[in-house]
Amino acid sequence: MISYIALDIYGTILATDDPDWELKPRKGALKLLKNCQMMGLEVIAASDASVDGVRLELQEKGLLSYFKDIRQLIETPKEFQRLVDNYDISPHQLIVIGDNPKKDIQGAKDFGASYICIEEYVGYDTNKPLIDSIKDHNLYCGLILDLFA
Repeated sequence: MISYIALDIYGTILATDDPDWELKPRKGALKLLKNCQMMGLEVIAASDASVDGVRLELQEKGLLSYFKDIRQLIETPKEFQRLVDNYDISPHQLIVIGDNPKKDIQGAKDFGASYICIEEYVGYDTNKPLIDSIKDHNLYCGLILDLFA
């Protein structure tokens, strides 16, 4: 049973091209976080950016309270073993949501975790809703709708 979400931050729910932190979170990001909370899923920020920077921006955007933890994963592909070891879960209990096919998605595939690949959110012109940005996944559609709709 799925119990944790490893959520990439930049390019997935926050814009990658936003040096002044002016852009709002991606459309549907707050809904995803609220749905995870209602479903009893723990959300971990799994970013290659600094923990302090991610924490500060999530706080500024009003999203920090939805995250159980923030982890910096800088390997390519990302190494999710540290997450499952820390929370004493199996790879099958983890969904990785990210925008980078090499870092996020290949890391999930290599590890045996479920994944959802999202189109990168760069700036204003790419802020379409998360549900409309799904490029690839290995989950059943009912769970996708529960998470994003």
